[in-house]
Amino acid sequence: MKKYAFVVLVAFILQSCIVSQTKRLADCDFIFKEVQKIEANGVDVKNVKSLSDLNMGENLMLSKALLLQKLPVKINVLLEVQNNSKGKAVLSNTEWILLLKNNEILRGATDYKMALNTGEKGALPIHFSFDLFQVLNNSEVADLLTIAQDPFNSGALTVKIKPSFTIAGQQVKYPGYINVKY
Repeated sequence: MKKYAFVVLVAFILQSCIVSQTKRLADCDFIFKEVQKIEANGVDVKNVKSLSDLNMGENLMLSKALLLQKLPVKINVLLEVQNNSKGKAVLSNTEWILLLKNNEILRGATDYKMALNTGEKGALPIHFSFDLFQVLNNSEVADLLTIAQDPFNSGALTVKIKPSFTIAGQQVKYPGYINVKY
């Protein structure tokens, strides 16, 4: 009988920890801090506003990608996480979904870990890589270039995240996805 009572007590404590940590994550704010890198076919296009901002070599690289209908894009972003709870919020893994024009194009995860005390902020890096022609095979070339030059400001990309934490060696996922504000 004592073993049974001990098992029930341990299960109750673990469940309380899971509920408490889930509540702490729910109280955190997740917002875009910075788009660190936007690269299209190896060309840095983060600050490009028109094709005249590119040199001849960069124009050739992008033109070649457009002709071949292969435009690989790499985007690195930092999300700011602010702990507004009354306790330490811990992230051990974060799944993410990248939506392009409200259609899922990528899923991934980052195993970046962080622990934030009440009121603290931290930065969560996320890296995306995809080919615009594969995900937008029916789009026009002009739309592809606009999205590649400024994907988040174009309103075309959205990120959803599902943070996780570890308790007693078990990974516990947040119930549902959190839309990240931009």
